[in-house]
Amino acid sequence: MPSDGQPVRFDKFEVNLETGEVRRAGTKVRLQEQPFQVLAALLEKPGKIVTKQELQERIWKEDTFVDFDSSLATAINKVRQALGDSASHPRFVETVARRGYRFLGAIEPTSPPPRVAATNAAARLALFVVVGGVLVVAAGSFLLGRIGTETAQPPPAFVAQPVTSLRGIEIHPAISPGGDRVAFAHGTADRVGGFNLHIYVQTIGSDDEPVQITTDSQYDFSPTWSPDGNYLAFLRGYPGKAEIIRIPSIGGPGQKLGEAFLPAPISAGVALSYTFLDWSPDGKFLAVAVGSTQDDPTPHQLEIATGLVTPLPSPNNSLRNPAYAPDGRSLAYNLSRGVGNSDIWLQHLAKTGEVDGQPRRLTRQETWMFGLDWTPDGNEIVFISGLGSDRKFWRVSTEPSRPEIVQVNSQSGLQISIDPLAGRFIYSEVTSGPKNIWSLSGPLVATADAVAPKRLIASTLSDESAQISPDGESVVFFSTRTGSKELWTSSIDGTDLNRLTSLNGSIAGSPSWSPDGQFIAFDGNRDGPFDVYMVRLDGGAVRRVTASDSVDIRPSWSADGEWIYFLSRRSGRAALWKTPAVGGEAVQVTQAGGSESFELTDGSLYYFKNVGDGEIWRLSAGQSDGERILTGIESKHWAAFERGICFVSDVEQKPQTLSFYDFATTTVTRFAELPEDTRVDGSPGLSVSRDGRSVVVSISEESGSDIMLVEDFH
Repeated sequence: MPSDGQPVRFDKFEVNLETGEVRRAGTKVRLQEQPFQVLAALLEKPGKIVTKQELQERIWKEDTFVDFDSSLATAINKVRQALGDSASHPRFVETVARRGYRFLGAIEPTSPPPRVAATNAAARLALFVVVGGVLVVAAGSFLLGRIGTETAQPPPAFVAQPVTSLRGIEIHPAISPGGDRVAFAHGTADRVGGFNLHIYVQTIGSDDEPVQITTDSQYDFSPTWSPDGNYLAFLRGYPGKAEIIRIPSIGGPGQKLGEAFLPAPISAGVALSYTFLDWSPDGKFLAVAVGSTQDDPTPHQLEIATGLVTPLPSPNNSLRNPAYAPDGRSLAYNLSRGVGNSDIWLQHLAKTGEVDGQPRRLTRQETWMFGLDWTPDGNEIVFISGLGSDRKFWRVSTEPSRPEIVQVNSQSGLQISIDPLAGRFIYSEVTSGPKNIWSLSGPLVATADAVAPKRLIASTLSDESAQISPDGESVVFFSTRTGSKELWTSSIDGTDLNRLTSLNGSIAGSPSWSPDGQFIAFDGNRDGPFDVYMVRLDGGAVRRVTASDSVDIRPSWSADGEWIYFLSRRSGRAALWKTPAVGGEAVQVTQAGGSESFELTDGSLYYFKNVGDGEIWRLSAGQSDGERILTGIESKHWAAFERGICFVSDVEQKPQTLSFYDFATTTVTRFAELPEDTRVDGSPGLSVSRDGRSVVVSISEESGSDIMLVEDFH
């Protein structure tokens, strides 16, 4: 390690431990004080484990222990972002489970080593290949055969650097027409699940703080620039609707241009995941991804001067992420045909900007899709697709072709905006803190005997969707602690962890115990579209239970263990179905609705009706029509057992609380409060034991997002 003030050098980076500066290829990289101290501690012991205790004593010695785990996880995320590193495929910072972290990079010596002459023809040839690397491509297997057995490496990843790093979330980045500024929505979790979002503008490459443009108390999101850069348009969200606002890009009074109505009440999850506005290059229109009236949810173009609304063709009204081509003659957007089944479509526009003909499908990814934007020449579209921590960047020609992966050191990109003048783009990157499993006393424990919530299963990655076994002795959950998302079990006290699956990177979730505790059903896309799968508690091969062209998700068992319920669109609309657990023909249970369900021993079936409705319904044995019993519930944030229903009382409240609906008395009482700055997260988010005395909850801590910049994009 340098001891005379020289910077520490590795790869393309220089770190000056005295001045606290990090540079990549000579360009300064922003890194806050605590993350820098973490990096410095790792650099002082390259190749060796730096324990969490060492880091706590060195950096957080004056802080409380309660804040340490989430603060350290956030700092590690910031270090990885600054270095363009990945948690699942680390080049520089490796997580050592339950112990700490280790620096993997090769640190350059402080003075150049003596030159050593090549001693044989092979060595001289190897040196020549390094200097004239282009000959590697020309000579191909001949050189590899002579020199060694190395395989060709994929193109180097574009390294992203932070543009913003505010506490909370920064989403919906939109780069200005001049390429020098970025507008975005920022908020902190003043209301858990809510985030009071405001519009900010940051000068790219400046150390100055972002300028806050709006101060309204509602949700301000999805900003887009006017072609001259003088104005911003954005959505201001209210319960059930939004207003389209135009405001000077330097701040000032706003002007209402129109209204927009989402199919369901605007929530932070909807606002986070997609963009809803884009400004046409001629400045005349706004593409709006939702309806203009409460009775008409059709996406539309808004003519700014006249307020005239023109519908945009959109099956299921599921248009998201609209983006005009640079010449204004096409509009690209995502269309969804079901859960996790989205693709890019192109709508041709006339010279005057009006819709011309029907849209055509550009991609056939049939997966989750997030942000997209056009390259400056209008020949390609760059987009982000995938789920969770396995999202990838892609590029696709506007002519029929297969998308190609864009290698970016990112696994959680959300929205993207391409500089119209230079070879670079910005995007929002999810920087989730640890997602852990907590335990607490259930609703049937007397208040005097209740214990405070505590972490049950925790790591620096994701542990979620925990479910208590029928005998109350075990927990099943999904975890990314080994790199990919896999199914695990543990004892009810969080010990004796055991991995059940090897899904090797496919997406999975929604675990459910069979009544005898011998099997676990879950959903996943291992074999293509989402289906229901099953695995024995003692391990073994994963068995596919459903196989259809539709999406089959969120399984749950019948009380006798003979059937597995699941949500499907195989009838053309979302409804609850069931299939024999041993295999066989599926049967439709409800005509519409049934996002998740619980069947009790008396044969009654409790199910969540529709996402956005917030209603739990009961279908008694022998009945064909259900009855509504609870409203104001969040999907995946509830669980039923023989005595009642446990649920998150209000996802907008801080701190979040858990309530109990008693079947016998039909009353609702609150029985637990979650820690500050946490929120229930997971699919499902909570589980209650059969005796009602224990609850486990999947909780996200200190999650957020930042705006990232990729230079030299070509």
